[in-house]
Amino acid sequence: MNIKDEIANECWKRAEIGSLQEFLISNKPYLSSIQIKEMLNAGFSIGSHSYSHPNFSKLEEDELQKELIFSKIDLEDRFNQEIMFFAYPYGVRPNKEIEEKYKNKSGFKLLFGIKNNLSNYSKSFLWERDKMEFNNLNKSIFWFSYIPLLRKWILKPLGLYK
Repeated sequence: MNIKDEIANECWKRAEIGSLQEFLISNKPYLSSIQIKEMLNAGFSIGSHSYSHPNFSKLEEDELQKELIFSKIDLEDRFNQEIMFFAYPYGVRPNKEIEEKYKNKSGFKLLFGIKNNLSNYSKSFLWERDKMEFNNLNKSIFWFSYIPLLRKWILKPLGLYK
């Protein structure tokens, strides 16, 4: 993860599409700070997604702390709002003991990840969503319709799902 930015910068350079700054100015792929403030004033909330979008399972402990805490502080300072939620890039969680330690230090209320099975964490601050393919309608219908029913009516009564 230490050389992620170097690799990304080299790929961008080889794509020959101008500087990243020029691209962001002309394409505006993200919400502006003004748009985010408008959303917050309208009652929305925002969460953090890390400081530099790394794979959390590959981070050293000091890098993980920086990604969690700096991202929260940056957003809170910029928007004068408490940031309570965090969604892991790629949905990948770090080691559970380290996650627990830095969840408490960071002050996040909920940490979101992705699981690829039918269980979920029993801890109230760890939430998951099932991995799915959004480009396949049949899979989407299956995951959104049948899996919740399977959990509710079969797995839960059998004690196989909390």
